[in-house]
Amino acid sequence: MLVESFNGGATHVTLMTEVPGRLDTDRSVLVYRVIAEGITNAIKHAHATHVLVAVERETGGLRMSVTDDGVGGTLVPGVGLESLRNRVCETGGTLSIEQAAPRGTRLVLTLDEDDR
Repeated sequence: MLVESFNGGATHVTLMTEVPGRLDTDRSVLVYRVIAEGITNAIKHAHATHVLVAVERETGGLRMSVTDDGVGGTLVPGVGLESLRNRVCETGGTLSIEQAAPRGTRLVLTLDEDDR
């Protein structure tokens, strides 16, 4: 639905998840918002035709990435990404943006295990 609202579904999104159990509500909302921002940026700015969203547990935490096959290049984070980066930092996590090979952009969120 998110993709169709921007470009009629011309971008294909694949979701790969290997997260047993559930995340707490705050972390679930944060992961959702990062995924939504990553997909939105891939469609609106990178003109991607394919986006891969991967969510997986790794030792000590969670890793989520949104990788697109768009135009890539120099990326200047806007208000949406900066706001998310601040929220992620408040949780002790990290949010990074990197170039994907052979082209495109990857947004990567890492969160430590919830100590609750």
